Amino acid sequence: MQVDTDRKAIEAALFADHHSDDEIIQLLDRGFDWYDDDAEALVADVAYFFEQSMDPSTRGQRITDPPIMDPARTTVIAAVTACAIRMHPKVENAPPEKIQLVQYVRQYHTEMLLGIVTQVSPQTTGELLDELYKAEIDHERPRPMKGASALENRPDKHPEFDWFVEIPLAAASEICQARFHNGSWGGDYNPDTNEVVGEPNYHIENNCIYVPMKHGQALLAERQKEVFERIVDVAWDSVPEEQFQYTYNEAEVIKATIEDLIRHGEQEDLWTDWDPQANLLRLVRNAAKEADDLDATEFNQAEDYHEAIQNYDADGFGEERAERKISSVRSLANSLVEIARSDEYRAVEYRTYDDRRNSEYSVGRGSGNYKQITVDDLDDIFELPCFQNMVEALKLDNGGPVRKDLYNFVRMVFWLEGYHDLPEAEREDAVVDDIHELFESKWDWYDKDTTDYQARYELRHGEINGNAPLPMHCDNHDMQRHCIGKSFCPYNIYQSLPFPDAMYDQLDDTESTGQYQA
Repeated sequence: MQVDTDRKAIEAALFADHHSDDEIIQLLDRGFDWYDDDAEALVADVAYFFEQSMDPSTRGQRITDPPIMDPARTTVIAAVTACAIRMHPKVENAPPEKIQLVQYVRQYHTEMLLGIVTQVSPQTTGELLDELYKAEIDHERPRPMKGASALENRPDKHPEFDWFVEIPLAAASEICQARFHNGSWGGDYNPDTNEVVGEPNYHIENNCIYVPMKHGQALLAERQKEVFERIVDVAWDSVPEEQFQYTYNEAEVIKATIEDLIRHGEQEDLWTDWDPQANLLRLVRNAAKEADDLDATEFNQAEDYHEAIQNYDADGFGEERAERKISSVRSLANSLVEIARSDEYRAVEYRTYDDRRNSEYSVGRGSGNYKQITVDDLDDIFELPCFQNMVEALKLDNGGPVRKDLYNFVRMVFWLEGYHDLPEAEREDAVVDDIHELFESKWDWYDKDTTDYQARYELRHGEINGNAPLPMHCDNHDMQRHCIGKSFCPYNIYQSLPFPDAMYDQLDDTESTGQYQA
């Protein structure tokens, strides 16, 4: 399909997941053409679009008179806005579906497109909705050439809805059985009665099923999350990065908004899967770590944790907001009990005494909800997303080996329980032998002699103040280019991999002496 009309552009924008990369690029090019190389005009539109999408009352409001009627222009503004957001260092390594600001842009873009749909001809609307409602092809049953091809005003058929989509029964799918339940479209299944629960809002007449137009709009909006991600991915890969960097630099409101959110700890407006419990738990653990004589792995009273928080400078990831939500010792205690009862935080416990009149809480060292990796073979380490990314990044076509990455890798293997438990005389050979096998299987630049020399050199000359260097961790600066983003990664290097207690003991000792950790 050539995306050379507004009609084709609105279809490609609403159903990008049904279209090729080339067709999506045509859609974007059509939008860029509107600006005729006027970069300042595009920046101005992006800045305004971003501001509108940040306003909850705007991005969630049905638009009956859209300010822009060109679907390609609307889509290119939204795509460039989303990609410009990703230029900020805080979110640059995160996939768009994890960035809440991008989702706000997506919501506003959806409302703009739905507003455009309300302004096109009924025939065009019917054709677009046919993509939603049409039945799968059944070669044993003929299907009409047209499915949802008409909109009809039928105010006498329903007390709430006037406009309905007309669909021949032979062309209809089960989706056409529009039900409304618990304030939203879609029925629920009741296993006790073996029936679908939900008020039916469709009617059948003249061999056609009539579905409220609002049902179609809701379905279109629901599927836009996946659709918009596809558009943003294609834009990210096809549009020169300089375009997004220029827009980010010139549309100053984007950077200012992100910096403001970071400064005030409003992480739930940055990330889609922000967890308030993880937020609070991080605050309590970090505050306890800085307090004298307060071991978070032991049972302590809520008053002790509360005092530690009051004396702690809460400026870490999400800590400021978590602190604001603690109104008293009792509110902190109630929150810790709730976390302890959750299956996600097994390291958090509480116990009562004095006939349940008093309680104590242990919040543990780690977050308690990271996935664990069993290392039977070194290849198991590549379950970590950052290491999966490292495989591609270090191939010859992408620049080849980076010494610091390989040094960090050798250091980490050295600390794994299976190797650390070996006698000193055997450990180096065991590590190097397995490094050989792994590097040869992963990277096309592998050379036996060079690998042997480098690995042994790092193991023999890497000591800091007489101690073996600690393995790299999730805050390692050099690993950031491989990291998918700590806030939504299910793993943590120090807590997912099997390291010995000796490593954690050295970690505790070196935190106070300031050992550099690369």
